[in-house]
Amino acid sequence: MKNHVDHFVIVSIAFIVTNALTLGFVIPVQGLLSHYAVPEIGLLFLPHGIRVIAFHYLGWKAILHMLPASYLFLVLSNTSGAELDVLSPIISMVACYIGFLGATVVVQKENIGNTISTWKYFVIAGATSSIVNGVALSWLQFGDTPFSALIGYVVGDTLGLVVCLVVLMYAFRLIRLSNELEQ
Repeated sequence: MKNHVDHFVIVSIAFIVTNALTLGFVIPVQGLLSHYAVPEIGLLFLPHGIRVIAFHYLGWKAILHMLPASYLFLVLSNTSGAELDVLSPIISMVACYIGFLGATVVVQKENIGNTISTWKYFVIAGATSSIVNGVALSWLQFGDTPFSALIGYVVGDTLGLVVCLVVLMYAFRLIRLSNELEQ
């Protein structure tokens, strides 16, 4: 039981921090740089990195860990001018998990899981889950799947994943270096 609580707290904090950075920094900058930017689509969606990592380590249970924070940011996004559907967090989590599972099956079936590094696997799984997520959310938000919205979701999710992975990589390196200096 304690392990589940630990996972919930870690995933929730990471998801909240990345959502806060996206909603508080990325979306406003995106709006300043382009008047055509849609507030529902972030072109650097950092929480997607947390989703992919959580799905990798926790499986379907990651959906349960991230839903409360997703609904918190649904409310915050809608109060800041976006018009997200109330089903967006559920649709997004399930779609991303389906895409993640699809990529995992392909990587395992093609027997390339042992030949590619973990970060490449994360990018492949993240891009695949982003495509499924983009189709699902475009259909939910716009009634169909406009190509521009799909591209926006895929670019935003994938860039967010890559940036998240790079930040985590350097954070873990700093932690490792500081531990080596203490010894």
